[in-house]
Amino acid sequence: IEEVSELLVNNEIDQIPIVNEDNNLVGIVTSWDITKAVAKHKKKLKEIMTRDVITSRKDEYIDVAARRLDKYKIGSTPVLDDEEKLIGIITVADIIRRGVKK
Repeated sequence: IEEVSELLVNNEIDQIPIVNEDNNLVGIVTSWDITKAVAKHKKKLKEIMTRDVITSRKDEYIDVAARRLDKYKIGSTPVLDDEEKLIGIITVADIIRRGVKK
């Protein structure tokens, strides 16, 4: 948990996807998860990470991802390829920047 906490702070991000050795998404940890872990004295990522992660696909339209973020009231979603491998994250800020460029 400490290592993930440092990654969040050092990279100024609010969430980090957790992958297995094959780069398959197994969960996500947010800064709020870390806060709760400290308060509840949790020590392991598997105790705090969200396993049922809302994801997007690499070939879907940005507006589809934007609607998903709005529907689930989340600020980002991991992006997976056709083999379920993590290839990135799309955030609300990414979508706004994309819209401003047009």
